[in-house]
Amino acid sequence: RLSALGPQACDDEIAAAARAAIRRGIEFVPEVLKALRSPLAPTRSAARIALHALAGQDFGYDPRPDPARSSPAIHAAERWWLSRSRKR
Repeated sequence: RLSALGPQACDDEIAAAARAAIRRGIEFVPEVLKALRSPLAPTRSAARIALHALAGQDFGYDPRPDPARSSPAIHAAERWWLSRSRKR
């Protein structure tokens, strides 16, 4: 799970969490979007991987800086999700 990653999670743990999120499918995108704002960099990294796989793009999101600095990318991803949700 994305939320189960700790602050010292290794690359293998990040990749495993991302794969688990991807397996949950497109309906899991709201949780992925929430994880993009996590205070923990490993959670943000896994969320970016999952977002790219589920949406086909990462909207320019960078998991390394403070999540507040990535607000434009997060907002773009949220707009994509809202637009996609309305089409169903």
